[in-house]
Amino acid sequence: MSRYIRKMSSSVRADENELKELFSIASDVPFDDRINREAAMGDLRHPLMSNFLCEAGSDLCEPSKNMSVSTLAEAMHVAAGPPEDTRPLNIGLMFFNDRPDNFFRYARIEVVDKPDPTGDGMMEKTFTGPLDRQLRDALAFIKNYVIKEKIFKHPDRAESDRFFNYPYGAVEEILTNAVYHKSYQVPEPITVVFTPEKMEVTSCPGPDRSISDDDLGRCVMISKRTRNRRIGDMLKELGLAEGRNTGIPRILRELKKNGSGTPVFETDSERRYLTVTIPVHRTFRNDGVVRKGTITDIRYMTLRSPRPYRSRSELKDAIVSVLKKGEISKSGLAKKLGYAGITNDLRESVSELIDEGRIGHTIPDNPTDKGQKLRLL
Repeated sequence: MSRYIRKMSSSVRADENELKELFSIASDVPFDDRINREAAMGDLRHPLMSNFLCEAGSDLCEPSKNMSVSTLAEAMHVAAGPPEDTRPLNIGLMFFNDRPDNFFRYARIEVVDKPDPTGDGMMEKTFTGPLDRQLRDALAFIKNYVIKEKIFKHPDRAESDRFFNYPYGAVEEILTNAVYHKSYQVPEPITVVFTPEKMEVTSCPGPDRSISDDDLGRCVMISKRTRNRRIGDMLKELGLAEGRNTGIPRILRELKKNGSGTPVFETDSERRYLTVTIPVHRTFRNDGVVRKGTITDIRYMTLRSPRPYRSRSELKDAIVSVLKKGEISKSGLAKKLGYAGITNDLRESVSELIDEGRIGHTIPDNPTDKGQKLRLL
């Protein structure tokens, strides 16, 4: 049976993607808030839920450590169903399972550095895991290995000019919006591609049809509907998103402050994808144009690792929880705990746990051995 929809002044036959969008809008329960019948309560990880609550500053932080997975999941509204068949909601699997892409195909971020159109020297890196972790890891990678700063000093004045190839604030906002607004029913990853000329972030599907092509051209994207309200709420609790249509103004503000060009928002007539393009800052272009001033320094931005735990005792408890799963290297432990690297906090917490006799090294006679790992005692 053919179904028709209204487009402007015409009635046209709806294609498959348009029907999916209409059925999703008509559903009383958004996709991220639906029960996942393919998952079991054992697919939700207690440490991830408890750590989330602590990072968000929830009153449930301390009580959560003594709750069962089922009790905690119901308290956080990430599981539902009758007592005899309680199942995780999709939002629970997206944030509290180590591999959401096992349930939602290609729920991941792919970052590609493409210095040459032929692909020579191309580097690809894939980020998986809970949505907040893959977002943080991807941003940390971009901040450490892609974003660069140039400093220009002038003979006629004391002040230097500083420019970034891409302002981090704009990159952060664009990628966060991609994670927030992607449809996890569409088996396509979020891709971030860097070339010598530009950065492109692509996610599927495109913007809501309430946003016109003219709006896109004017960089105005105020949607009448929210695709993933629960995902947005989770990201806001972690301080990774703000909401209320503040994303585009922030992107424009950061680009203007850096002296970068304006972004381009591109989609097709079917709204199957959205690509956001930012041109590289003009001082980083290889076009042979001589710049004013003298370059005295080119540096990569340094990353300050997040502090997901409010106290040393919380961090030590989290370390013990990870080691209950088995032996792990110190760098692997840092990654599991959501850090971009081994921080002083983590290093000191590990030392304290060793002094307390709670954990130890797998090769105690040679602490600097390359195969060294940590284990419970």
